[in-house]
Amino acid sequence: MLIITTFILIVSSILVNAQFEYLTELGPTKLSNFDGVGSQVVFHWTNDHPQSNFLVKLVVKRNQSGSGLDVTCPETKVHVIARDDAIPIPNPYSSQSPLTTFNQSHGVVYSDDFVLLSANQSVERVFKFNVTSHQGSSHVFVSVFLSRDDDASIDLSGLTKGCKYYADVTVFREANGTRAAVTTRTDDVSNANDLIKLKRQKFHLFDIHYVTIKPYHNLTRNGTLTFQWHVYPLTDSGGSLSFRIAALVGDDVGAGNVSVGGCVSRNHLPARNQSCDGGYPLQLHGYNVTNEWHLPYPQAGEWFLQLYLADEEVEEVNMVIDVRLTNCVEACHRSEGQGVCYLYQNDELLYSACSCKAGWQGIACTDGSKALTFSEQLLRTLLLTLSNLMFIPCMLLAIYRKFYTESVVYLYVFVMSSFYHACDQPGIVVYCLLPYDTLQFCDFLASISAIWFTLVLLARTNCPKFESWLHAFGCLAISTLVSYNRFDLWTFLIPGLVGGVVVITSWARKCRTNSACYPPKKIIFFSVIPGLIFALVGFSMYAFVETKDNYYITHSVWHVSMAIAVLFLMPWHVDEKQASNYNVEVNYAVVDNISMSTSRINSNNNNQNHLPSV
Repeated sequence: MLIITTFILIVSSILVNAQFEYLTELGPTKLSNFDGVGSQVVFHWTNDHPQSNFLVKLVVKRNQSGSGLDVTCPETKVHVIARDDAIPIPNPYSSQSPLTTFNQSHGVVYSDDFVLLSANQSVERVFKFNVTSHQGSSHVFVSVFLSRDDDASIDLSGLTKGCKYYADVTVFREANGTRAAVTTRTDDVSNANDLIKLKRQKFHLFDIHYVTIKPYHNLTRNGTLTFQWHVYPLTDSGGSLSFRIAALVGDDVGAGNVSVGGCVSRNHLPARNQSCDGGYPLQLHGYNVTNEWHLPYPQAGEWFLQLYLADEEVEEVNMVIDVRLTNCVEACHRSEGQGVCYLYQNDELLYSACSCKAGWQGIACTDGSKALTFSEQLLRTLLLTLSNLMFIPCMLLAIYRKFYTESVVYLYVFVMSSFYHACDQPGIVVYCLLPYDTLQFCDFLASISAIWFTLVLLARTNCPKFESWLHAFGCLAISTLVSYNRFDLWTFLIPGLVGGVVVITSWARKCRTNSACYPPKKIIFFSVIPGLIFALVGFSMYAFVETKDNYYITHSVWHVSMAIAVLFLMPWHVDEKQASNYNVEVNYAVVDNISMSTSRINSNNNNQNHLPSV
């Protein structure tokens, strides 16, 4: 069977080399799970032939990276879309788009998906498609992305390796491809008497206005208005065309008596009153009202907008048009908390896309079929912020027991964690006191510092200078770890393990010095063990159970569990003079002071025994 498969591959390779010539190779590039248009990886190459047949070999490889144990990677579906002269617009889950958005499938020359099995480390797909250009040359864009994984845990590396996926593309072009000019449909442009060319004014990236000299243009019953502008392949294709059109008429015309038809087309002029073949039809009803349409990721080339009166009762109207290239469709409805417009880069290619929040979906974050309600958003924000109130008792108990340094740390945890989670929420229930990155750094720094300071306090070294050194060393080391990779579990484990070594070493030294178990068994069972149980429960929820869907629950449990652990583990602060007033079995801090006093008494007795006799 292996021999037959190898023979077939060799024969296929010979046929490919005989019919196609090598053009380019792109990648490897890391793939991501689908979470909007911005999560796709776009491969791009230039085609200088008017008509070409392409053969594309796509190889998707999977490997496990990072430190930790190997895991079994699940089956993963890979999606592929190829589009001519424009960036693809993937919509694998049929999310709804705004009614004012034109069809987004124009120019797609190939679309498919396949599965990478969990037992395989790579998969290869070979597909062909044809590209015909009316401009003599064109640009080809191939989009690759993975299926959405709603049940995936939050990315925390350290204990287990992560499954990473990479794609590379090898492009072949038919060897006998023609360079002859393809007949275009723009020959009638020079014969159009009413053609108005729009002047291009570029202000910023994806902020381009196409303007005319006149503020408005007269449209008669038997006439047409045709506007022309040019869209460039790389600098413009990553934005969104916006059309704002209004019909202005006199007061003697009824509001419902004005109807204007139109067609937006590429590389050809549509015929009047006919179907908008290969273009985008539009219809305007009413007067003195601005209508708006959007065309995301327009194909490169010459574009035309033709308008005509569809109502025979109106003799003429004044048309006001505004054509411009913007970044995202309807600004992703950011003011409503539905999404944010981001700029993405794939090699030399730049494009803007919406990153939707709070369950909103679609090209403009307008599909609310899975959106969170205001009550759900409020509940998540309140759980994540108010669960930090458990550190207030920790602070008060530390002050009561005269651990003033630790009380400042617990207060810092409460403040920074509360404000970070208030800023980290999607939707409209959001408040950011400081920049997001600053709050995130402070939250991780505070959480790990609280663990470190509690362990140093638990060790009871009875050496203030050494404890001060541990505090300074811990803060500097934790700051370094958090800056390097705050999402790695080892960022939490390293301070916890080192602190645990300090605690065990200090306790063992006390046991050997005092010839007694330290701390007492009653304290171990009623203070240390419950504290460790709550700490392990919180850490397990944070490291192994937390997902994007249950984050607000599991992370709130993490806050509460760690605060309760601190309450159980915090020892008493006992002055040496007051040691005799405490029951040794109540708190293990007393044992330390009693032991020290006993040692001094024994030392004094030994000194008296060695005095010379008089």
